[in-house]
Amino acid sequence: MVAQTNYDIYMSEGVEGGLATSSKIVDSGSYSVETAAGINYGRVVSRGATDNAVVLGGATPLGVSMRSVTTEGEEGTGAISYDQYDTADVLREGYIYAVCVGGASAGDAATYDTSTGQLGTGQSGTLTGCTWEQTVATGELGVVRVKL
Repeated sequence: MVAQTNYDIYMSEGVEGGLATSSKIVDSGSYSVETAAGINYGRVVSRGATDNAVVLGGATPLGVSMRSVTTEGEEGTGAISYDQYDTADVLREGYIYAVCVGGASAGDAATYDTSTGQLGTGQSGTLTGCTWEQTVATGELGVVRVKL
């Protein structure tokens, strides 16, 4: 469902699930959301039970949910997630903004919580090949290099 009918040609910088650079999107895809509660932007997702679907968190990470101007309301007032059955954009390789749980230093391995999909360091899920690209404090926004 489209919640916004007009778009600025300039997107805000530094928002959760937003692309950190458009020149380094190597791999992304679109998937149906199976999680009943939906999936927030900037969260790790895994393959769902059906083909071409994703669930929040999970044991086998597929990518990170990207922010979409077609599913959020006016900036700062609308939804910040994909609802169940929405088509979610998922970044499999590139650079994305995420809120860091636990803080990180530049070059630290990015990990994620397998139930909430939140990124950080020292979480329960491993993301082989993914790193924090800058030093970031707990609860702050930082850039993650995704390479899944």
